[in-house]
Parts: sequence; C-alpha cells; structure tokens
Amino acid sequence: MKKMIIASGVAALALASGVAIAQSDRGQAVTRAEATQRAAERFARMDVNADGRFDTADRAARTKARRDAAFTALDADGNGQISRAEFDARNGLRGVRGAHGKRHGGRGPDRHGGFMRDGDRAGGATLTRADFEARALARFDRVDADSDGRITRAERIAARAARRTARQAQ
Repeated sequence: MKKMIIASGVAALALASGVAIAQSDRGQAVTRAEATQRAAERFARMDVNADGRFDTADRAARTKARRDAAFTALDADGNGQISRAEFDARNGLRGVRGAHGKRHGGRGPDRHGGFMRDGDRAGGATLTRADFEARALARFDRVDADSDGRITRAERIAARAARRTARQAQ
C-alpha cells in the first residue's frame, strides 16, 4: 500500500512539473523584439510617476501602493480600521499574489541583489528606461547561445542550469 501511495505521489509530481514547464515556457521561442517589449512594459509598471526614470520616488510610491493594498486586503469590511478578527484572519492571506501576479516580498528591483541595490543606498540612484532595456537585452544575449535572435526552450534550460551551477560554486 505504501509503495502504491509513493508511486502515485511521484507520478502526480512528475505530471504537475511537466504542466508547469509547459505553461511557463509554452514551448515557444522568445524573440529579441518580444524581450524588448516585455522590458518596456515592466519598466512602465515600475516608473510610477511616468518621468522616464526609476528612482527613489518611484520606489517609495510602489512601497506605499503595496502597503495600501495589504491594508485593503486586511480591512474586510472596508471601514478603514482593522479589527482583531480581521487581523487574525491575515494568515489566510499569506502567499496571495499581488496586482502583477507576483508574491509580495518576492524578487524584484527593490530586493536584495536588485539592480539598484548599491547606488540607492548611497541615495539618488536612477535607472532610465534605456538602461533597463539594455540590461534586459544583455541578459537576452547571454541566454541566446546560437545568436539567432530567439531564445528557445533548450537555451532557457541551459541558462538555468548554468546559473544554478554558478550559485552552487559560490
């Protein structure tokens, strides 16, 4: 019986991971133009005040928006106050995805290892859209092993393996 349960669990895990890979990669190649477009869309979401730069003002606005969203999520009755019952219910909200489909507290430009990490601590670091897109295209070029302007599923898998190996070597 235990063997059957374990075998069923392994089969379900294999099926779920295959579905996740198929959904995330969709089996399609990503072109350089699509990568540029995605970078522009991400930058537009980050540039809260739409001045063409991502700086400390944008970071502060993004933080405030996240806090406001978290408060609104907790304030179930919408009265502007969080009751003890609403506060206790917060555990049910853990892992809830935010407006852009990302988990709160996840990786991003504001997180450790982000592109503004060092300069922003000194105060006044700014990232322009051109800089952001140039960095995105540099990452694209690193992954595009055959330099054909398209990143295939095989190239993504190879790049992930290389990053994993580099992290383990550290």
